[in-house]
Amino acid sequence: MKDRIDFPEAGLVSFFLLISCWYLTDAYKASSSTENLLLILPAATTVMILCIWILSRVFFKSSKQKVKTDSEEEKKPEKKKVSILGAMIILAVFVLSMDWIGFDSATFLFIAALMFLQGERRPLWLGGFSLIYAVLVFLSI
Repeated sequence: MKDRIDFPEAGLVSFFLLISCWYLTDAYKASSSTENLLLILPAATTVMILCIWILSRVFFKSSKQKVKTDSEEEKKPEKKKVSILGAMIILAVFVLSMDWIGFDSATFLFIAALMFLQGERRPLWLGGFSLIYAVLVFLSI
């Protein structure tokens, strides 16, 4: 079995790598003072390291991966289409319901519905995580 290189992913990550290199170089040319590079240097370095790591994973995949058969490739997108359509419907209901039930309640229900759509069935996780997320969103506003 031969490995396939994921060229769109490699292209996007390469674009992020080039942009972060350009941004760091431009910031350094503007002013090499510590105050100027205090936030830019660590952030750009982190992005560059992550991009290099992802590119190495894309180009040097292990030979243990198998090429999917045609029947497996046909089955998986159908499931994703249903999941994406469901998420779009849940998002539309979220946006439309904010006026009636409020932003906080709508956020709680939106997160719980998305988690349920993705397969989470434990009530404690559905309610607990949704509540924590809604409270954090409320506090950040």
